[in-house]
Amino acid sequence: MNGKCTNVHRILKKILVFLHHSKDNICKDIELKILKNEILILESFIINGDDRNILVVIEHRIWGNCRFLSHSETMRLFQYAAVRAEIDIRYSGGFNPRPRLSLPLPRPVGIEADNDLLCIRIVAEEPSSLDIETIMSKLRLQIPAGCELISGRRAESFPVPQQATYYFAIKQCVFQDQIFREKLEGSAERLMARDIIILQRQQDSKGFRTKDIDVRPYLDSIKFDDNGIAVECIINPCGTIRVEEVIKLIGIDAEILARPVRRTHIKWRFDRLNKEQDILEDTIDVQRDVN
Repeated sequence: MNGKCTNVHRILKKILVFLHHSKDNICKDIELKILKNEILILESFIINGDDRNILVVIEHRIWGNCRFLSHSETMRLFQYAAVRAEIDIRYSGGFNPRPRLSLPLPRPVGIEADNDLLCIRIVAEEPSSLDIETIMSKLRLQIPAGCELISGRRAESFPVPQQATYYFAIKQCVFQDQIFREKLEGSAERLMARDIIILQRQQDSKGFRTKDIDVRPYLDSIKFDDNGIAVECIINPCGTIRVEEVIKLIGIDAEILARPVRRTHIKWRFDRLNKEQDILEDTIDVQRDVN
């Protein structure tokens, strides 16, 4: 069965390369993400066939100066920490082996994050004797300030983010202004009452390519409390709403923020692989960037 999956995996990767270089942009992004999902599913199935490969999921939080690390820099942080901790990570094959390490929900630069997850594939000669606490202790010694490892456990498959809350703490001197608060609340109420919210999203770093996207399906709720605003965002295979888009829609200025924006209360779903049918419930590419 693994041999058949490997062949299908190669075919899907060739199609992925073809779509990536295709000039036809109609539904191209969605097709790429769906195809990446299928590749991820097959990789998970192929790897799970080897009992020595253990998927360890580590909950962690990012704050302070570490929030300025990009997604790729955060990946390297954990990769170097695992190497220094002498943890036997599984690597991919080929001429350029890469560690089987991923962050299922990439964090935007400058954003603090709670209960984020790190996925590591670890090679263990005796899987039953793998001590997660020992791995956590070794990693904690190599992690810099601004990154805290909370807990770790084994998992059968990759976690899939379903929802995340972004909290905007507002300065009290500003937020206590009744007129200003009513203006923000009115803006949020009008947003949630709309059926469609079209925004122009930049597709490249130079701004030459843009596309119109409806972000209303990604907004679940906007709640106000005594200290700030909590925006619950939905995440699905097609993407999610960006933090800067939320700020623009509600009308929040950076000058009124009391603290950095924090991503909290991430809801995860763990899809269990069905080895008899070679299928997995809908998931998303753990390596993709936040749209």
